Amino acid sequence: AEMLADQVPITVVRPGIVFGPGDRLLLPAFRAVRSMRVHVVPGLQPPPLSYVYVDDLVKLLCNAARSGRRLPAERQRHNGDGYYFACAPEHPNYSEFGRMLREAVGRRFAPIVHLPEPLPTLFASLQEVAARVTGTTQPLNRDKIREALVQSWACSGAAAARDIGFHPTKPLAERVRTTAQWYIDHGWL
Repeated sequence: AEMLADQVPITVVRPGIVFGPGDRLLLPAFRAVRSMRVHVVPGLQPPPLSYVYVDDLVKLLCNAARSGRRLPAERQRHNGDGYYFACAPEHPNYSEFGRMLREAVGRRFAPIVHLPEPLPTLFASLQEVAARVTGTTQPLNRDKIREALVQSWACSGAAAARDIGFHPTKPLAERVRTTAQWYIDHGWL
């Protein structure tokens, strides 16, 4: 993107984990808590994560296109102008997110189960083998486990708030409840 900044005005938006009605990426986590009454977390110390509700992301994209800063035209290092993280101000780790899921799908009891290494990597490897044998794709693989075991995925939305007035309109837990209700209403849960 930086190579084209002197030719085309560019603003970069980097979203956290996008979720909301119709999302299939986090659906298995919602299903596990609702149906199996368990939330499995890779590793013993899950990192803080950045999430963004799809409607909030769309709002941020529109604001950024309309009034966001642009990448500098010079091909040199710059101070971050033109880059925005799209995320809620809360940064729950995957265990805390599991508690939100539990409340959202109406389960008082759904234990959070931490799988220490190497169990998550072994399970992901088996999923990859099964996918190759069956010719299907699996959302869980070793790359996803490596990503899940880093120290942090928390991002700051301060630049988006400062430059384009972006603030999610509802707390993350409420957005998780809205998503769960959509899944229930549409027979996905």
